[in-house]
Amino acid sequence: MADFSRSFDGNDSIVVSAGTLSTWTYGTWFAVMKRNSTGYNGIVNAHNASVQVIGGLEVMGSFDGHHLGYMGHNTSRQSALSIQNSDGWVLIAASKATGSQVCRFHKYRFSDATWTHENSDSALADGSQTVSTVRFGIWEGSDFFNGLLASAGVWRQTVLSDASIETLIAGLSAAMVLNPTALWGFNQSSIATPVSDLTGHGANETSIVGTATSSDVPAGYNFALSSFPPGMFLPFFR
Repeated sequence: MADFSRSFDGNDSIVVSAGTLSTWTYGTWFAVMKRNSTGYNGIVNAHNASVQVIGGLEVMGSFDGHHLGYMGHNTSRQSALSIQNSDGWVLIAASKATGSQVCRFHKYRFSDATWTHENSDSALADGSQTVSTVRFGIWEGSDFFNGLLASAGVWRQTVLSDASIETLIAGLSAAMVLNPTALWGFNQSSIATPVSDLTGHGANETSIVGTATSSDVPAGYNFALSSFPPGMFLPFFR
């Protein structure tokens, strides 16, 4: 079966419900994406009822060096990592532990199998907001994403280690092993098929503006949930 990603043209967005994401204070976000923009790009962001971003990932515009940002309520922290169109497919991730802590940023470039991990240069406090929606390709009604999105996920009140983050490049099953709060794949063959929360926690599509399917996908990325990457296994429970 052919794999697909979702194309965003700079005016598109997908909105899903909060599911069990509930409030956002700290944790981990990731996305597998390919950029085609020099502007500010909202990738995946939790919004409150006033459509204010309270957590998520954004790629900054050229004025801010195309840096990867971890978004909080009315504030954010940027990394020195830049996400350029020339990178092609990348996995991006960011996390923050509870309390006033630095953010940890991660970038993997599929084209040359290169990882980079780094901390922000200053700490960020916890948020304390109720999540109303999670939105892909948009930040508070602007900063529309132009590019491709293969997957995204979030761990509420869980900070993944560098080693755990690095397993995510294998595909959706690798993310599921780590028990995400919500996980989304964008490999639908038609945009008429709603994006669903693969964890079953209810963060499913509620509205969509535009987007299109694309046969451009990250090399080696496995969209299947029924198989696990080599060397990985499900924990045994007695």
